[in-house]
Amino acid sequence: MGALDNFTGCGKCSLISGGICLLIGFICLVMGMQSGASAGDFTFIVDGEKSGSFTLAEQHCDGSLGFQISAKTADKDAFCAGEPSDVLNIEPDFLNMDNQCAFPSDEYEKEQDLVRLGSLHLLNDWPKVCSEHDSTVKFDAPAPIYIMDVEKELGEAVGGVLGAMLFTVMAGGFCLGGLICATAPCCCCRIQEGEGTPAK
Repeated sequence: MGALDNFTGCGKCSLISGGICLLIGFICLVMGMQSGASAGDFTFIVDGEKSGSFTLAEQHCDGSLGFQISAKTADKDAFCAGEPSDVLNIEPDFLNMDNQCAFPSDEYEKEQDLVRLGSLHLLNDWPKVCSEHDSTVKFDAPAPIYIMDVEKELGEAVGGVLGAMLFTVMAGGFCLGGLICATAPCCCCRIQEGEGTPAK
């Protein structure tokens, strides 16, 4: 006699539903963990280049949170002996850059042995860059630099955290429902000894 044969038809359905809910809950938990892990991933729009350019995404043309600029720790003196903006030769030349050489490195920078140089901040005239300079920012540095799109990375980080929270809540709901469905038949839906198989 199979294990399910000890339960009424309603009990069997409840057990099977509970197992399915627990499985879905586990899948949601895994997806939540993956979403949370992705929130800490960063990508550079300029990744270790001495000279070149990058193009503003369309949403930056209405205003931008700016771009964070870093360099390898070994190259810090090449930029921070004076003003980093003086040696980066950024064009258009009306773009202003904060000097952040004294700022501590973020965790993602430490992992890649980078130091903060500064940022092209949100108060710059980004619409002008788009309308008069083909949405292009150029640079010519004495050593390789790394540039991160603050707005893009912040949006992805927030999205990753919210996604992780959503999947975690869903996992909790499915697991709780699954446990209730899987254990309830043990209390009320067993076939009593001598009853035989109930009529369908």
